[in-house]
Amino acid sequence: MKDTGSSYTSNLRVQNSSSNSKKLWVEPWGDEVLIPPGVTFEIVAKGPTGDCLEVESSDADIAIYGWTGSTLAIFQSGELIREYLIPPPPTPPRARPG
Repeated sequence: MKDTGSSYTSNLRVQNSSSNSKKLWVEPWGDEVLIPPGVTFEIVAKGPTGDCLEVESSDADIAIYGWTGSTLAIFQSGELIREYLIPPPPTPPRARPG
């Protein structure tokens, strides 16, 4: 993670070590990328400080979650394969019951 004041860059490597392809879900952009067996993707996220990438993994899927105001890029062997340049807006506040 590289801190540049009010924003930072976070790098994360995601490897599919299984013998089957896995889907990489990229949220909140609602996209999916297929990760072939044995392939490693590098995820580069940039955005405001105060939050971070989140990762969930299952047998069939991996989900990466960006945060409010972040942008994200996915690389394979140094080559850009996807880029998400529209930062997600903040989520609306929850309505209070009653």
